[in-house]
Amino acid sequence: MRLAQRCAACTNGSLLGILSLILDQTDKQQAHQNLEHLVRERTSELETARASLTHIIDGSPVPILVIDARHVITHWNAACESITGIKASEVIGTKQQWKAFYPSARPIMADIVIDGNLQQLDTLYQSGFRPSCMVDHGIEGEAYFPGLKRWLFFTAAPLIDETGNIVGAIETLQDVSERKQAEVALMAAKGAAELAASVKSDFLANMSHEIRTPMNAIIGLAHLMLNTPLSQKQHDYVTRIQGAGQMLLGLINDILDFSKIEAGQMRIEATDFRLDDVLNKVTSIIQARAQEKRLELHYVVDPAVPAKLLGDPLRLAQILINLIGNAIKFTAHGSISVFFRAQPYGNEIQLDVAVQDTGIGMSPEQIDKLFQAFSQADNSITRKYGGTGLGLTICKRLCELMGGEIKVSSEPGHGSLFSFWIKLGKSEVGAEDACPCPPCSGG
Repeated sequence: MRLAQRCAACTNGSLLGILSLILDQTDKQQAHQNLEHLVRERTSELETARASLTHIIDGSPVPILVIDARHVITHWNAACESITGIKASEVIGTKQQWKAFYPSARPIMADIVIDGNLQQLDTLYQSGFRPSCMVDHGIEGEAYFPGLKRWLFFTAAPLIDETGNIVGAIETLQDVSERKQAEVALMAAKGAAELAASVKSDFLANMSHEIRTPMNAIIGLAHLMLNTPLSQKQHDYVTRIQGAGQMLLGLINDILDFSKIEAGQMRIEATDFRLDDVLNKVTSIIQARAQEKRLELHYVVDPAVPAKLLGDPLRLAQILINLIGNAIKFTAHGSISVFFRAQPYGNEIQLDVAVQDTGIGMSPEQIDKLFQAFSQADNSITRKYGGTGLGLTICKRLCELMGGEIKVSSEPGHGSLFSFWIKLGKSEVGAEDACPCPPCSGG
């Protein structure tokens, strides 16, 4: 309660009476006490939150520093001490955060976040920093600091109160020196590998000529000798020379082609060609082997296959020779059938090819490693049939280079079916509607 009194007097100064006023201030006093209690409570909560934040920051293994809106350092945790070599006691309460990173005063990321002047990033750090993808209104980046002899990754973000005002900024650091060193080592290794690949490519280009030329001469001379009068024994000797030369040239071609593909030097041509010309070439190369084993060779060409196409006839023939040659190699009796069909593929044509034989077949385990370089179904096959184990790997890569793929289905004792598809262009040169089927060969 509050009592207020006032005297009432006449004009001559005589006392008329006393005016008393009693005010009830209970509600006001209670409101004042409630307000004081709320202030103490909020202050306590704030101190608790501040202490908790300090505890979290100080205990974090991540280097963290915090500055207020006046750019004064308020937090500098132990991890930050460790990475910068500067004690918290030296900088807390100061504006000397730059001392940890630079020889003279300049803004650090947290300062730039508070000022909101992101143009300073371009001036001070060129392209080393960018808006953060993890923190709203934050920035991140990395730079090398000669004084620390470290690469550091920074993330800085503003601290915003409930009214939306910036009251400070927090910045985290991460030592990424090992990663940067690994990147430098990787770039050096990549450069060395590219140089080695270039040297290898040059070497293979030279060796391709140096090896193939004499081999072709040997094979050619053997062919000429077979057309001269020879005794039976001489004929057998020359035939063996020619066969061995062709086998060796095939092995050399496989190795050189595989090396070209691995080095990224294999180029796919785009020329007009006739499919029947390709098949006639393939037949001329493989029919002798089929006849020796008395195997029937059949071509089945769908009428929808255009007679003329646009692509690389040499590489298409190479795939067919490899697949049909393998079919002949692993088939003791029966037949090999080759199927061709075409279907539209946008502005191109998809050529589907399947090579089916009645040979020894393969198990699922053998199929799993079939297209791996330098591997065959098993070692006994290598000993019995020979080969580098590169032919199917080359076929797979060539199909991929021509926009397609290859696959196989097989069972032991029931033959194999190799199928592949490639993309070919539509020849603009006038041609018949369909490809005539070339003659089949057999024993």
